[in-house]
Amino acid sequence: MPVREVFRLLEAEGLVELRPHRGVVVTELDEDEALEIFETRVALEILAVRRSFPRLTDEQVKAIETAHETLRNAVPKHSADLHRDFHVSLYAGAGPRLRRLVSEQLDAAQRYHLRFGRLAMEVTQQDRDDHVSLAAAAVKRNTREAVKILRAHLSRGAAEITKSIESHKKKTAKSAVEQG
Repeated sequence: MPVREVFRLLEAEGLVELRPHRGVVVTELDEDEALEIFETRVALEILAVRRSFPRLTDEQVKAIETAHETLRNAVPKHSADLHRDFHVSLYAGAGPRLRRLVSEQLDAAQRYHLRFGRLAMEVTQQDRDDHVSLAAAAVKRNTREAVKILRAHLSRGAAEITKSIESHKKKTAKSAVEQG
């Protein structure tokens, strides 16, 4: 794939900005965008659970349980991809378009997690508890319970990233003042 095409793909993901006659610049990560991504995730993932859970097959529920077990036993270094896989498994009963939209937002959120979130997206005890509850809700096809858990789970992630971005901005400003 030509480099120019790679840059276009990165630009479409919001990772770089192509500036005519000046080159490519890595885009800033900002609080408003992070909040928008996480709010979009909440809306899409809740819709995905609502559409998925009533349609889940026994095989799909088994896949959710397997994804959960794999995440639970993961080495922290590999937990980011497995965390994503677990969330995606919850939406197996939703349509392909909705799953694609959710996946795009998970990828966009990952950018913020990598830059401002927990190291290697390690899973906290609260995350583990949420995942156990989400897997159990899937087994029971309990959409209402899953929506409640998912809303809180994603909202905590958004708050964490927002707080990290604010902290980063303060450190950067303080550093600039000290150097200036």
